[in-house]
Amino acid sequence: MNNAKWLSMLGLARRLVREFETAGQKRAKAPRMRALPCTIDEIHFALGYRAGVLTVEDAGFAARIEELLQQEEKEWS
Repeated sequence: MNNAKWLSMLGLARRLVREFETAGQKRAKAPRMRALPCTIDEIHFALGYRAGVLTVEDAGFAARIEELLQQEEKEWS
């Protein structure tokens, strides 16, 4: 079955989201999570490496990314 790898990746992504949510509940301030409206291939093209999960540790940088995502959503709606 050709879709087996894709289906297993989907399961991995869901499990990863649950793990992040669980870890966040154990902290005083839960990390923000957001599903991006792009594919792994688009991330690869933009960053030069394949990634399905991105993390940002710098609060200011994360806030700017969030601002740009919200701005883009407004433009598309």
